[in-house]
Amino acid sequence: MDIVLWALAAVLVFLAAYLVRSKIERQLGVFFIIRSGYGIRVIESLARWRPSVWRFFADFSVLLSFGGVGGYYLSAYKETRKNFHYSLFGVGLIFFAASAFAGRWELAASFLVLSCALPMMLYKIGSPGVNFALTAFFIFLGACVSFDYTVSALLGVFGMPAALIYVMFTHGLNILEAKTNLPGVSPMLPTSRGGNVGVTFPGYDLFIPWWYALIALFITLVCHEGAHGVLVRVAKVRLKSTGILSFLSVPIGAFVEPDEEELNNKTSVDRMRVYTVGSFANLVVGVVSAGLILVLLSVFSGLVYSDGMRVVGFMDGYPAKDVLSEGAVVYSVNGKATTSLAQYRNATVDLRPGMDAVLNTSKGTYTIRLAANPDEPNKGYAGIYLLENLKVSGAVGMFLSVGLIAFVLEALGWVAFFNVNIALVNLLPIIPFDGGRMFKEVVSTIEKSEIQVNRILYAVIAFTAVVFLVNVIPLLKMIVQFFFTLI
Repeated sequence: MDIVLWALAAVLVFLAAYLVRSKIERQLGVFFIIRSGYGIRVIESLARWRPSVWRFFADFSVLLSFGGVGGYYLSAYKETRKNFHYSLFGVGLIFFAASAFAGRWELAASFLVLSCALPMMLYKIGSPGVNFALTAFFIFLGACVSFDYTVSALLGVFGMPAALIYVMFTHGLNILEAKTNLPGVSPMLPTSRGGNVGVTFPGYDLFIPWWYALIALFITLVCHEGAHGVLVRVAKVRLKSTGILSFLSVPIGAFVEPDEEELNNKTSVDRMRVYTVGSFANLVVGVVSAGLILVLLSVFSGLVYSDGMRVVGFMDGYPAKDVLSEGAVVYSVNGKATTSLAQYRNATVDLRPGMDAVLNTSKGTYTIRLAANPDEPNKGYAGIYLLENLKVSGAVGMFLSVGLIAFVLEALGWVAFFNVNIALVNLLPIIPFDGGRMFKEVVSTIEKSEIQVNRILYAVIAFTAVVFLVNVIPLLKMIVQFFFTLI
C-alpha cells in the first residue's frame, strides 16, 4: 500500500473516530445518518415549476420501468390515464429513434405510425387489461430491435426489473456451472494504483481515478435524491431533511427524508411517483451523458483523432493481465489497425478461444492466447478494458488541450456508467431499493387481497435474493482466498 493510500486511510480513521464520539445518529454501530437542511429550498423551487410536468415524467418512468404491467397500473387510476397515453407515445418515439439510428427506416416508420395510432386506440378502449396486453406487445416489438426474444418479452410484460433478474439468473447459472469466475454484482471499493487513489470493483480489474469517481457519484446521487425530493414536494408532503449515509467515515449514499406518515397517507399514485422518479432521473442523465459524448466527438472529429486503443484496466483471470501493462496503446491486432473502437471490434470479431492475438503496442509487440468470452463462450477474449487514445491534430493542439477534451469525454463516460448501472440496480424488486416499493404498489393495484400481495412480494423477493447471492459467489471465493494468503 503506497503513501497516498496510507494518507487517505489516516484521514478516514480520524473522521471515523470523530463520528463515533459525536451524537450523530448511528445504525448497527457502523452506519451514520448525517442530516441537514441543505438543498431543500432548491428542491421546493423546482417542485413549484410546472408540477404537471414532473408528474408526467414520473408516470412515463412507470411505463418505461414496468412495461405492460406499468401500463396496467397507469390505466387503472383516473389521475394517470392521460399521462399513460402520452407516455406510450413517448416510448414509441424512443423506438422510432433507435430504429432510425440503426438505419432500419421501414421499422422506424412503422413505430412512428404505431406510436400515434396505439395511444388513440387504447384511449377509446379504456380497459386496463387490454392496455396491458397491447402495451406489452408494443414494447416487445420495440425491444426486439436491440435484444433477443426472451429479454424483449420480459421487458414488454414486466419491464426492466424482470429483464435484469433474468440476466443475473443466466449469469448465476454460468457461475454454478463454472463457466465464469466473474461476479454478477460487485461493490465499489477504494483502492490505489500507480500512486493514484481511485475506486475499483472486485472481480473486475477496473480502476477509476478518484476525481472521475467523485464527479460521477456526486452527479448520480444529487440527481437521484433531488428527483425524489421534487416529487415529494409535488405530492405536498413535507420534506424533513436531506443528508448523507456513511459506513464509518466513508460516504455510501445520500437521501432525502420525507414525512413518512404523510407520504403513507397519500394515494398509491403519489407514492409511486416519488419512488420511481429517482431511477428515471439517473437513466436520463446517463442517456444525456452518452449523447453529449457523441456530440463532442462529432464537433471535434476534424480536430481530435485516435492513434490506438489505450489499456485502462484488466479483468481478473484473463490472459491480458499477465502480458500487457496499463497505459499501453494498442495500434493493431494481428496486423489489423485498431485506431478506434470500431476498428478494434472488427480486428477481433473473428477470434476464437485458444487462438493467438498478436498485439502491436506502444510498449512492444505481445502475443496473447485468448480465453473464452464470459458472455459469448464461442468468442475469444483477452480481458482488456480500452479507451481511444485521443490526440489533437496540427496547430490546433497549441490552443486546445487534448487532455481537457479527454478529461471531459472520460468524465461523461463515467457519469453515464454510474447513472445507468445505479438506475438498473435500484429497480430490483427488493427492499431497500426503490424497485421494492414500486413493485408493492403495482402488485397491490392488480391484486387487492393483502394476503396474496404479501405472498407475491415474499416469493419475488426470495427468488431475487437467491439470484443475487449466487452472483456474489465469486466475491466470496476471493475473500476466502485472501484470508488463506494471510494465514
